[in-house]
Amino acid sequence: MNTESTLWDQRVEPLFDLLDAEQQRIEATLRQLDALRAAIIKRDENALRDLLEQIAGQQPAAQQHEDRRRRLQADLAAAAGCAPEEFNLSRLCTLVSPAKRAALRARQQDLQRDVRRLRGEHRLTTLLLRDCARINQALLRCLLGDVATATYDARGQSDWAVETPVVSLRA
Repeated sequence: MNTESTLWDQRVEPLFDLLDAEQQRIEATLRQLDALRAAIIKRDENALRDLLEQIAGQQPAAQQHEDRRRRLQADLAAAAGCAPEEFNLSRLCTLVSPAKRAALRARQQDLQRDVRRLRGEHRLTTLLLRDCARINQALLRCLLGDVATATYDARGQSDWAVETPVVSLRA
């Protein structure tokens, strides 16, 4: 192992703490999305309000984490002689010792897996919210008089559009 990779090994130590914190933030966001979907399905306004307060309370810590990440990225990029936008974990792996490289790649793969999962959960939550909005609009049209496109009219007669799903069954 040369002194250059030893120096880089020392520089990346704070990054491991940052990556652990990032993984915890992603897991917390996944739990919040689950709680959001459950509260929406159950129509639990108190849970929605609590979740909103919880998210608002986490904003300062999230901003501090993001600022810390950007500072560390800028510092490491400057040491590598490139712009912060060009500096990522893959590039960093080429600069560190094999042991640190393996640890960084493992963290990178874990983060990529969690981000893919987060995107999927976000998409499912978006679909649920779209279906809720569509159903609410149909109910409002029914109540306010646009009976031609309503699911049910004011007398409770169904006028169901079979081609329009109530809830997406895709996972």
